[in-house]
Amino acid sequence: MMSVHIRLDGLRPQNIHDVHRLPCGVAANETARVSTFFATDSTGADNEDRMTGSFRGRPLDGKVIHLPEGYSGYVMYEKQKPFSEEDDRVFDVTDTFQKFTQWYLHSQYLSKNTVENATLLWTGKISHAIHDPIKNSIREKDC
Repeated sequence: MMSVHIRLDGLRPQNIHDVHRLPCGVAANETARVSTFFATDSTGADNEDRMTGSFRGRPLDGKVIHLPEGYSGYVMYEKQKPFSEEDDRVFDVTDTFQKFTQWYLHSQYLSKNTVENATLLWTGKISHAIHDPIKNSIREKDC
């Protein structure tokens, strides 16, 4: 039976500032100096949460998604992949973040915003259903 272990040994005390989710597959799973791969720019002084950029010649629209108060994102790294589905998995948490930039091909308005919707659904409803205390609402007549 497989189990998942999350280790906090390598956690750095400060948050990282540049977390990006790109609409493509990159054949690497590691930290990178993002500014050397693509340039980004905010779309205006009045709206710092909207970004534009390009990656390998493809235009990208970006939106900064802030995690709600009380939530943190974690960057995890798996040093060794398991050999089989029954082997335990071990993830090391290396960094935390409070916001990330979601990049969309061509226009965020043409996308279904699935990552943003999933983030809001998780923090708004699902996490409370899992972690909040259960109120005893069973009445005697329901038994």
